[in-house]
Amino acid sequence: MSSVFCDEFMSLSSNDDSSEASFHSTTFPPLNVTLNSFFSDSPKDFNVIHINAQSIPAHYTDMLASFESRNIHAILVSESWLKPFLPTASYSLPGFRLIRNDRVGRGGGGVAIYLRSYIPFSLLSSSSSSPLADTFEHLLIEVTLSHTKVLLGVFYSPSLHVDFFSTFEFLLEKFIPIYNHSIFMGDFNTCLLKGDSRSRRFRSTAESYNLQYYHWLSLIIYLTAIIIIIIIAVWFPAE
Repeated sequence: MSSVFCDEFMSLSSNDDSSEASFHSTTFPPLNVTLNSFFSDSPKDFNVIHINAQSIPAHYTDMLASFESRNIHAILVSESWLKPFLPTASYSLPGFRLIRNDRVGRGGGGVAIYLRSYIPFSLLSSSSSSPLADTFEHLLIEVTLSHTKVLLGVFYSPSLHVDFFSTFEFLLEKFIPIYNHSIFMGDFNTCLLKGDSRSRRFRSTAESYNLQYYHWLSLIIYLTAIIIIIIIAVWFPAE
């Protein structure tokens, strides 16, 4: 069984002036250049990235410019901020189909997956479109790659006070035994560096289902001055 689990935890402290000044004084290559370079040696793998978009509509132009690499096969999005009145066609990316689970009734939230249009998929599970304030949001699909079925999921916990573990464990127990290969990404609002009770439970839950952690690439990108996108890229080797 091959399972991949990713959670991002990198951040810049708002009260660490030296770190912030150093970050802003550093020159970074354009994101599309970085991603093209990173995935250039793995065109035959299943390459997946995750972003916390904090609004696809607000950053759609940035996404068009950033995710042009043909070697990216899926983009998992937390905090899509898409709503039912916003048409999918208005936020499509060339070569991808957009699979959505919008949050309804409150602002923000929502999860989504941009999947290459030639990759077959089926919807397995999605959280309620009208979640409570302390609810874990998710979207799980099955993708078929060269006759191999892969479980692909994106998650979003709106705060570090959300106890999402029961829901997460239920989903893992239901779907993990069915698939030999799984990839989960998301914003779980859990810092694995802290070693507190939340991170320990998080690790314990993942490890009990033989999920492995991969942090191949972590980037912090500032868009429109104040919004941060955190990206973690992993790949699942094609058989």
